[in-house]
Amino acid sequence: MDLARSEFSQDLACSEFSQRESPIGMISDKQVKLEPTSPLIEDGTSGQLVCGAFMNITNALNLLQLETKCLDRLPMGPKENVYFLVNNAHNITSRQNGQRSTFLDDCGAWDSSKGASPKSYYLKLPGGDTKQIYVKSGQYCSRRKVKRKSEFIPMENQPTPSEVLVVHRYYTQLKKDPLYKKRATWLGDGYCQSPTVLLEYSCIRQGYR
Repeated sequence: MDLARSEFSQDLACSEFSQRESPIGMISDKQVKLEPTSPLIEDGTSGQLVCGAFMNITNALNLLQLETKCLDRLPMGPKENVYFLVNNAHNITSRQNGQRSTFLDDCGAWDSSKGASPKSYYLKLPGGDTKQIYVKSGQYCSRRKVKRKSEFIPMENQPTPSEVLVVHRYYTQLKKDPLYKKRATWLGDGYCQSPTVLLEYSCIRQGYR
């Protein structure tokens, strides 16, 4: 099952959670913030997530485009409902050499068989907003649904490469605790390639407490 689309019910302790994206700092009646258990550095390179939800795409893209600071490596220790901006230079080199990206941490073994690596495209709009677009038959398209089916309509004015952000994501879950999730987000293959990767750790890992 695609981890990017799977949904789980969520309680206050985050023993189960929804993987819907949620804006930083916004809490619904069914969500609660927990105190982070990893050391967060108050310089923009790390922060707290809403319990059980990854960051929404607007905030993620803003961080990757605007934040100039990043960590050379992840801090040691539990990582629960937190995010980090980490130097991604070694992965840029690896991909140029036809190798896979790696996102090392001390959390344990991740289940690669349950991983997903979606690639998506976002059109940059005035004011810093973005809009998801799609590539079909070599053309940028918008999508509309007709009778529950998706139709892709080529855009009349095709965007230039500098107007499009190519967003890569990698989802995985811990082998020993499938409810404990990690997501990596970075920009690549397009006009704007991010030198950093956004790493998010969602939910509470069983066994730490």
